[in-house]
Order: sequence, then C-alpha cells, then structure tokens
Amino acid sequence: MMTHHGSHTFKYIPSTWSKCKKSHPPTTKRPRMESSVHPLLMDHVIEAVFDYAALGNNFLSTARFIEVMQNCDDIPFKSFKFTGGFVLYKPFRGDFSYDRLESFGLQNVLLESLNVDFRNSPVSTSSLVTFLESQQRTLRDLQLIECPVRIVRDTLHFPCLMRLRIEGRAILPCFPFKKVFPILETFEVVFYWIYQEDKWLNSDSQIFQRISKNFPRLNKLQLNVDSFAVLKEIFKIMKAIEELEMSLGLEFWRKSGNEVDSVFTGLPEEYIANKSASFFSCTDMPTTLHEPSLSNMQKLKSLKIVAFQADEVKLTDVTVYYGFLKMRSLKHLTLDVFPISENAIESLRKYYNLTILPDRRHRAFCG
Repeated sequence: MMTHHGSHTFKYIPSTWSKCKKSHPPTTKRPRMESSVHPLLMDHVIEAVFDYAALGNNFLSTARFIEVMQNCDDIPFKSFKFTGGFVLYKPFRGDFSYDRLESFGLQNVLLESLNVDFRNSPVSTSSLVTFLESQQRTLRDLQLIECPVRIVRDTLHFPCLMRLRIEGRAILPCFPFKKVFPILETFEVVFYWIYQEDKWLNSDSQIFQRISKNFPRLNKLQLNVDSFAVLKEIFKIMKAIEELEMSLGLEFWRKSGNEVDSVFTGLPEEYIANKSASFFSCTDMPTTLHEPSLSNMQKLKSLKIVAFQADEVKLTDVTVYYGFLKMRSLKHLTLDVFPISENAIESLRKYYNLTILPDRRHRAFCG
C-alpha cells in the first residue's frame, strides 16, 4: 500500500533508487574512472557512482563485498546501495558494515537517505535507534525492511524526512505523524504476502480511519484490495483522494453474480440482475444507494484499476454508467481488460483520457 501526502507528484520505481548521470546498455563497455579501483568493481562504476543493484544482489558474498569496499577508499561515492546496509546520497568513504553504525554517528556522517535491511542482520535495536538519532537533522528518505521492532519512536523528530517506507512484516507505529514527520509527503507500507494471515493485519478494521486522521491532506492512495469490505471502507472514508490506484485480488476473480458491480456502484445485486447493458446506458441511476460507492469520491482526478485475470472479473458496463461516468472531477482513467462492451468503452473515451492496459494473463499485482 502506498499513501501520498502533499501536493508533489511521486512515481514509484520498484527496481532501484540509485541514479546515474548516464545509462549504458548491459553489453556496452562502460567508461573507466581515472582513480585506481578494485578490478571486481570495474564494470559497475560509472562517473563515481556505484550501483550495487546492478550486480543482481549477488556480489560473491556479503563478506567479500565489504572487504572490497574497505580497499576502495579513494572512490568519492555520490550514490551507494548495499543490500545489507545503506543508500547514501552524499560522498562518504569507508566501511559500511553493521558494526560501524554507532561510530558513523560519532564521526558526524550526515545522510540524506538511509535503507536498512534487517534480514539476517545482527544489528541491535539500541544501535540503530542511536544511529537514527544522529541522522534526524538531515534524513530525507528512510526505508526499513523486515524491521523486527518499532524502532521509530515518538521521541525522534525528522524535520527533513519526506519519504518513509516500511516493508515486510511491518508493524504500523501508533504515534503522532505530524510531530515526528512534519513535512512527510510519502508514506509506503508494503506487506509481504507470506504474512497475510497475521491476526493483527486481518483484524485492523480502523486502518483507513487512522490514515485519514494522520494524513488529512492525503491525495494519493495505491494498494492491493483483497476484499469487498476493504473497498467499501475506502469509498466510505477516503473521500478526499485525488489519485487512486488499486489491484483487485483473488476475491474479485471469477465471482459469480453482480457483486463486483454492486460494490463499485452501491446498487443492490438484485437491482442489477437480469438487465441488459442498454438498460444502464439509457436509464438514470437510482437516487437511493444501499452502500458507499465510487461516487462518494467526487474529488478523484485519476483512477487506475487492474486485477488478476481481469477478463474474468465481472466489472462491467454497470460500473461504467453508474460508476465511472458519475465522477465529476475524473480526468484520467486506466483500466485492465475487464468485460466491458465496446459501446461503453467509447462512452468513456468521450469524457476521459482513457487507457486500456494490454491483456497479460499472468501480470503480477501492482504494489
């Protein structure tokens, strides 16, 4: 799930956060640096920028990688990514292993971006908290992967942090976001599917109320929707959203009846049943709705909906005429290959900038 806070545009790029001034095809010989560099790093150094992700996270071994880094003190890194450590956007030289966390702070190393991966990591909570305290004044981007405890405490204060990402078996901290992150623009929570049965996650029915309360200026939401109940909560609570991207999960797939159209339009299934597509294209929508629906989100400007095997998800002309075409502010609409008639598609093209995604049967969920 991704929430976007503030007025800035955020584009999620899942592959890597390291940036280079130039991009070279995999088979292209890359320019060599003037300074002496360890031979194992030669093909992966471009204009003083090292991208560990380019190695496919398989640099012989972590221990060997750290050993190589210790022998490359002459490289003025502008960007550095290490799966077991940090992402740095300021020049820094030296050892990046976990046992140096506290000494980094003592040496007055100030980071703008920090990525901590706790998988198979021996780092202690106290060491990391101490290190975070030393970086409060400069951090703009913080990512925590498989964080075992709630290390982000309300005693911390990040005046410059604009992006926070919690990935894995995330435990959502309950603290005043405005106090801890006064200028936070993007907050991402990515749950790994292997934890989907966790009791706390399934029983947290108040999560959207908390999101709405903690981020009153929230304008973008991206998430995987695994149940009809979740979708109803979004329509009921997140009325001020301007950009919404959702991936419909397995519960929406091959659902018999009209339940999918019903949850998007708020109409009873029995009203939708046994009516032709032409009926919905020329009949006014009933004024009485039985549930919150897409029409609640009248500030929505951009909407994207994808699904697992979308051609078998019964999102039909009913949602087009009684859902999408009722959105007064909507400008951009992106849809998967749902079973929508050509006439309904043409109606959407008249009013919106419409994109129909290619039919890729085994597309992975967005996220």
